[in-house]
Amino acid sequence: IKQVPSDIGGEEWVLPITLSQGRVLNPLGGIGMHPEAKAGKDDFDDITLPRFVKHLEFNNYHKEFIAPRFSKDVVPTANEHVWNVTIESNFDEGDMVLNWADADLGENEAQLLLHDPTHGVLLDMKKSKTYVLPSTSKHEIEINYSRTKKMELGNSLLLGKPFPNPTSGEVTFNLFSGSAAEAQIEVFDLMGRKVHTGGLSLRGYEINKLKWSGKNMVGEAVTNGVYIYKLTTRTGESTNIAQGRIIIH
Repeated sequence: IKQVPSDIGGEEWVLPITLSQGRVLNPLGGIGMHPEAKAGKDDFDDITLPRFVKHLEFNNYHKEFIAPRFSKDVVPTANEHVWNVTIESNFDEGDMVLNWADADLGENEAQLLLHDPTHGVLLDMKKSKTYVLPSTSKHEIEINYSRTKKMELGNSLLLGKPFPNPTSGEVTFNLFSGSAAEAQIEVFDLMGRKVHTGGLSLRGYEINKLKWSGKNMVGEAVTNGVYIYKLTTRTGESTNIAQGRIIIH
């Protein structure tokens, strides 16, 4: 059996992804590319096993096929691709964990970013090897690939939600921009009083981290409670504003 490399800079690669939940393990997940692969079902893909009483699944859905759930989805080699992955479980074993071998992705300019839009998380899979998903029956994530590092993700701007949240101190926003941009964070208490302001110049085509230490503008830790953040990003003539809550406990 030919060993397929995981180096994402090549024409042919497969990244195995293991899904676990407590004592339950599913090692059959994966994504990849091959010059001879098809967009639909072919010999490079694996079908998710039939469900019995319990299931823990890493699914790429292909509704055009009679068995639409693919555990391993290998697509035609391309400069860019997005895998829309659905994690599904009916186990009650706590959080679900995705694992992959980040060191095997190779020394290259290609990018592989895991985007969890529900929780506002953006993760560089070449710099991490694990992602923890809260225990829910169904969870949708995106895995975005770019061979040239010039990744186009929707409008080329992804604004991560503050993490962790709730927090006892520092929170981080992961930001991705398709070009150089400026980001500003403002934090207000529930009376509308500004307690913090900060900024960051974003480098294009990579994950940037904007942090708030949980302290006010004179360097004192804020009191426990709910705070409102306003995250403003400017790229050329375009301005994007995101708002939400941060809970300090």
